Amino acid sequence: MSSRNETINTHRIAFERAAAKYILGESEGLELRGSRRQVAAASRVLEESRGLLTALRTSADLAEVRARIERKRNAAARFADAFGYVWPF
Repeated sequence: MSSRNETINTHRIAFERAAAKYILGESEGLELRGSRRQVAAASRVLEESRGLLTALRTSADLAEVRARIERKRNAAARFADAFGYVWPF
């Protein structure tokens, strides 16, 4: 594996760990770097993922959960388009 690929994988692992903590409510936020498109895509999918989890935890009605799932799917598709890999959560 090249040094560049190792660096990318290291950053990806760190990002995914920080993202999981944010989604679970274990951190207040995280610093995002990248192009405007990447930052917007990552920010949106983080917010939608966290919102869906909150809705599931608070026993939101089924219509709200379905709407949140659809918003998260759309955000995940934008993330995949911006980063070239599937949103892991």
